[in-house]
Amino acid sequence: MLKTSLVRLTAIITVTALAGCSLGAPVTKSINIVPSAANADVYVDGNLVGTGPQTVDMATGHAHSVMAQCGDSAGTGTVSRRLSGYGIADIIGGLIFLVPFIGLTADGAWTLDPETLNVAVPDSSGC
Repeated sequence: MLKTSLVRLTAIITVTALAGCSLGAPVTKSINIVPSAANADVYVDGNLVGTGPQTVDMATGHAHSVMAQCGDSAGTGTVSRRLSGYGIADIIGGLIFLVPFIGLTADGAWTLDPETLNVAVPDSSGC
């Protein structure tokens, strides 16, 4: 009886301590952006981040639009968000104890995909 109570207490303490795992998870992720034109200007969410291949730290809580522009030619791409391992842990814990669901409100519940985005710039031979 004492052993069973101790196991239950340990399980409750462990799940409570891990409640909302996503609250402490990373909220940015480095994404590699590779334009097909080496001299293309690279924009993320409308902001110029540099020329040529770039590694950009992006917030994980939402999707991002990417554009590579060389002269009058431009190519676009999207970095999407998907549920992270932390978010999945919050769902599983939430189904049992409800409290971990709170972690799903944090940016750490999400990750970004793909890690490398190749952006094709059409007619970029003049760059």
